[in-house]
Amino acid sequence: LVRICISNNGEPIHPSVDRSRFFEWGYGSGTGIGTWQLKDIVEHYGGTIKLNEYPDEISGFQTEYEILLPLINND
Repeated sequence: LVRICISNNGEPIHPSVDRSRFFEWGYGSGTGIGTWQLKDIVEHYGGTIKLNEYPDEISGFQTEYEILLPLINND
């Protein structure tokens, strides 16, 4: 298993954003395809992605994508 974490120290996700719909096609302030595409690619390779939030993190990195991908053995 490979674990990849991508953290963001920008603006936190607004409280009005429905976290249960965060990775849905068409949901969001733009076109709504960015996080959906990310989820689609990760799942295509048998992985999972989740959004983690750490509102009290003093370093400023409050938002994180956690991606888990299976290792593939090509023997």
